[in-house]
Amino acid sequence: MQSGKRLLEGASAVIATSSQEAEELVAGGVPARAWCCGGTAWKCLHCGRNGARSGKAQRISNDVKLVLFLGRLSVKKSPALLLRAFGELSKRLAGIPLQLVFAGPDEGGVEAELDQTATQLGVRSKVQFVGPIFGETKWAAYRDADVFVLSLPE
Repeated sequence: MQSGKRLLEGASAVIATSSQEAEELVAGGVPARAWCCGGTAWKCLHCGRNGARSGKAQRISNDVKLVLFLGRLSVKKSPALLLRAFGELSKRLAGIPLQLVFAGPDEGGVEAELDQTATQLGVRSKVQFVGPIFGETKWAAYRDADVFVLSLPE
């Protein structure tokens, strides 16, 4: 933690992804002025911004439960693991509208492999590949997501 604390002390801003994380940052000695929610779904204690939904991105209905993967489409990031889990979840929750959005640059043809896997799993119509997103579009995607997934290596 000591080396991490030094890194955070030198940052001009730190984005907390939840109210619990924000509280932990403050408890760990990160000055309250240094962190901000970045527009997440809870009210930021720093900037006062309420990250309430702005409406689903990519023309997805607000009734649809949106699962977001935002990062490089790289084998190292395990997007295939997420896709397989999403396929299983779609079967178990057949009556609930779900959508999986992969946002990020494709590395080495991973998108084509995921596209083929989505077809094999029978969920291709529930999966979108939107490429890299930045700025307000990225923050809107975080706000609109019901679930943000950061996959770990398999």
